[in-house]
Amino acid sequence: LAGYVALRPVGEAHWEIVSVNLHPWYRSTGLYRRLLIRTVALLLSHGAHTLSSLVLPGHEVAIRFHEKLGFARERETPQSIHYTIRVVDLARRLRQA
Repeated sequence: LAGYVALRPVGEAHWEIVSVNLHPWYRSTGLYRRLLIRTVALLLSHGAHTLSSLVLPGHEVAIRFHEKLGFARERETPQSIHYTIRVVDLARRLRQA
């Protein structure tokens, strides 16, 4: 297994990223971007409009990545940072990258 994106629906058109993982051998190969492109295609085929994600504070790589892709910081607690993005906006950002 090189990598995965685990999702779950949390509303009629709202999905959440439960976890993302990529084997260290495949980092910097473009596989992560391809996983996200396929994830967006899956979300669009299921009628998703919004995608949310939770990041642990201090996980700077994940924080920078979410912000680079255009995720909006919705709220922050001592235990987590909650991000949200419209699926079409994520698709557009991935095409530009």
